[in-house]
Amino acid sequence: MNFDRMIAEIELEIARLNLAKAALVTASTGGASTKSKLGRPAKVASVGLGTTKAPKVKKRTMSAAARKKIAAAQKARWAKVHAEATAKK
Repeated sequence: MNFDRMIAEIELEIARLNLAKAALVTASTGGASTKSKLGRPAKVASVGLGTTKAPKVKKRTMSAAARKKIAAAQKARWAKVHAEATAKK
């Protein structure tokens, strides 16, 4: 019998059992490790990852004339609804 081969196979089986044990422990704790912390996770400092900020998006503005046009259209819609409601009475 080759004892070295037998020892290697036993060590391989032990490694497989340890993996299975770790999977079962993880599944039984809901996937969280036993040392998990409560609350919000700490910020991770990005070291050497190019900390450039995203370009600011220009805020869209509407001209006063466009606002007046939209307001007039909305008032017309409400007037139509109001007229139909009073006509049904």
